[in-house]
Amino acid sequence: MRGLTTLILVFFWFGQGVSQSTLTAVDNPLLAFKGAYGAGAFTKDWVGRPLYFVDNCNPSGAGSLSAAISGVNSTGGVVIFNVACENGIENTYNGMTIDQDGNPNGGFYIAGQTAPGKIVVTGGRWRAEETDNIVIRYISHRPNYSGDDAFELISVENVIIDHVSAAWGGDEGYSTRAYGGNPNQNITFQNMFISSSKTGTLLGDSTDPSLAGNLSAHRNLYFNISHRVPNINSDGRADVINNLTWDWQSRLTFINGDTQLNHINNYYEPGIRTTIGDARNKAQQTDLPVIFTEGNVVGKGLFLETDNDRDLWDEFRSGVGGVDLGPSFFASTQYTPLLGNPVPVISADSTFVHVTQEAGNNRHIANDLSVVKDWDMVDDHYLSIISGGEGSHLVYENDPETFTSEQIYIDFHNLSHGTISASRPVGWDTDADGMPDVWELTEYGDLTQGSWGDFDSDGWTNLEEYLALVDVTAQSSPTQGKVINFGRAKIGGRLAKVITN
Repeated sequence: MRGLTTLILVFFWFGQGVSQSTLTAVDNPLLAFKGAYGAGAFTKDWVGRPLYFVDNCNPSGAGSLSAAISGVNSTGGVVIFNVACENGIENTYNGMTIDQDGNPNGGFYIAGQTAPGKIVVTGGRWRAEETDNIVIRYISHRPNYSGDDAFELISVENVIIDHVSAAWGGDEGYSTRAYGGNPNQNITFQNMFISSSKTGTLLGDSTDPSLAGNLSAHRNLYFNISHRVPNINSDGRADVINNLTWDWQSRLTFINGDTQLNHINNYYEPGIRTTIGDARNKAQQTDLPVIFTEGNVVGKGLFLETDNDRDLWDEFRSGVGGVDLGPSFFASTQYTPLLGNPVPVISADSTFVHVTQEAGNNRHIANDLSVVKDWDMVDDHYLSIISGGEGSHLVYENDPETFTSEQIYIDFHNLSHGTISASRPVGWDTDADGMPDVWELTEYGDLTQGSWGDFDSDGWTNLEEYLALVDVTAQSSPTQGKVINFGRAKIGGRLAKVITN
């Protein structure tokens, strides 16, 4: 069991073993899923569209993830996994590009939690462009290290990326851009684990910030990232709340544009390369951002002005910082309401605990319908370093970007990619509605209920109820290493059990 040696973790329990955490499931059927927060939380256009099934871990061909993406490019829909591919699906360059050519054909939901184990994609980068209404959950990106992002979103609107892991991005781990005058807006990045990439995240558009607005980044974990954790490139509103950055070098968040930013209760843990003198948050002196900053924490005692978060910001002058931002750059009160479905704000210390135990691709629905909480070999390796507590970090051989010399990179890329690590049993979903027969029989008594019906008239469709099994447990399982049986306790009207490894 992984423990954080420098913290005492206290959790309160009620009912049949359900954790009384500070975070609660939001049972609003207008949301993309239970637990969706921020500017992209109401991404919903995929409901009612076709289902595409992934039946193998091949790079292309019938039953592949590539074929499923080709389907959603044409019609929108939901990608359901009948196999797990923990050793990696090989993505040929742009072989998995999500592209609706600026004429959106319907939203889509890539539901990695439906696999009987981890879904990991390796090879080249993933890209989504000129596509709206995107939900991607419980996927890991482990590309070959190159000059590309692990995943890039170009000119997209109404997006939520949740519980996704990315490592070894040669530019950013995850980023957005706006090309051809088409905007990036209404975007949430939440519960993500971005590690060992050249930089972390660009949110918005760094070339023309006027094309971007309504950007949310919360509860994300950045590990061994030099800078951009995240960068905000927007002339509109943005929220950067309750993120954990572990071991950075050049700087933290950089604002490009006239952003109105909430920068609240983030936790920054320095590493062997970090000095707080110049490696702070930054803004262009030629822009007019206005920042509300409060409750942020820097570890190791490197930042002593804990009563004045404004000292965590300085001007960005041709790559050189060190000049504090003036008073005109700051707001004295928080921007309200928070974007989209407002994220419940917790303290920076609570952020440290929550994010290290929630971020990344860490849940799937097993063949016995239990929800298994674990991480793949890459995330698990990096989390084991974090579990050493304050001061635990990677030791670099020569250059901080020599990720390909890390043993974990070598070990992963020596795996036999394309092999099935787990599969659904025969008869799992005989009516191909995305829901296992045994679950339908338990919930509805027979198999006559379709994907897009609403058996209990609560506003959530039947398939959404099944997909939400991980959302019930994500709100209420605080740690690894224990089995939590919820008995008859309910959140959102569904029963669940989570097994953590």
